[in-house]
Amino acid sequence: MVLELGDAAGWAALLRADRAAFRAAAEARPTEGVAWGRARASLVGQDLRGLDLRGCGLADFDLSGARLAGATASGAELRTCRLEGVELDEVELPGVDDDPEALAMIAALWRGEVVEGPALLGRVDLRGLRVPSPPTQGGSPTSIRWGRLDLTGARLDGATLAALTIQEVKLNGASLVGAALPGARLSAVELRGARLQGVDLRGATLRAVDLNGADLSGADLSGARLLRVHAHGVNLRGARLVGATLDGGGLRGCALHDADLRDLQLLGGAVLQAG
Repeated sequence: MVLELGDAAGWAALLRADRAAFRAAAEARPTEGVAWGRARASLVGQDLRGLDLRGCGLADFDLSGARLAGATASGAELRTCRLEGVELDEVELPGVDDDPEALAMIAALWRGEVVEGPALLGRVDLRGLRVPSPPTQGGSPTSIRWGRLDLTGARLDGATLAALTIQEVKLNGASLVGAALPGARLSAVELRGARLQGVDLRGATLRAVDLNGADLSGADLSGARLLRVHAHGVNLRGARLVGATLDGGGLRGCALHDADLRDLQLLGGAVLQAG
């Protein structure tokens, strides 16, 4: 059976009628042009209360606003789903395939809350996540904080994370293509081999961040501060570093073709070296 990816009602009807057929249809989704997994199909807003979802193949589905109370979801691969607006408190997760605490943290990420680990969340799907603008306290913004999370291989393409504080978070191999992080503060964050093409880091502060092998082509780091950042093999083709500051670190073996380095400041013995 072939269903359109956006046919949420059709996918839900098939899931209720024949779990095996649903899994077969889910596994038939295209992979071409998809960085990880399969093309995202929709179960947005569907009523899945009380269903047995064990092993049905929900990986890479959009479950935004779906109702899951009373569902049994062990092995349903929920952590790879879009979970915006999903309440997981009443979902049964027996066994060891799904970690209720990890899923609760993923749901909290979608709600824009402070999320503190340590927690291994792995290849979660947070594409299009929008963290609300931070509130103000005494006239100064107080940013939402992610701390001590392992988001290795996570998908955050197109996410809006303005003024977010991210500390001791692993994002190695993650994809943040086109993400917006203006004014963000990243400290002791691992971004080895991350896909950061076109990311907006204007005015951001990156302190002791691991950018080895990261792809920042077309990124905008205008006015950003890179403090004690040591990395090799960073792709900065077409990137903007206008008025940025590199202080006390070194970016070596970088691809700098068409990069805009006007008014870039190198302080504290910092090095920017083409490779």
